[in-house]
Amino acid sequence: MRFLDTENTLLSTRISPGSKDLVDVLLKPKNSLIKQYTKFFEMENVKLTFSEDSLAAIAKEALRKGTGARGLRSILEEIMFEVMYELPSQSEIAECIITPESITRKSKPILIARGEEKDKRKIA
Repeated sequence: MRFLDTENTLLSTRISPGSKDLVDVLLKPKNSLIKQYTKFFEMENVKLTFSEDSLAAIAKEALRKGTGARGLRSILEEIMFEVMYELPSQSEIAECIITPESITRKSKPILIARGEEKDKRKIA
């Protein structure tokens, strides 16, 4: 039995997902985390946008913490918590843009007001 435990431990460290694999986990499954958050924002009539760099930053943060795919949800929750709480009371918001700085520096996402989508002017 000890041999199997050692072998399983070695196997799990050899095939740990990389950054690209974690981005795929965020995007590709039918009920992926990004699709779930996008749907929530759609219910509030707000477009949710993640840049490729922000998705890569989320994946890198999960790798840095050593949590892998299991840690993606908690990283996203940390980023989205405040804006999701405030969103229902801010009907003037048309778009929420998650930037790499939202992940790496814990800065707030960019909020775009209705009628200003073309200008991409920041509300908060």
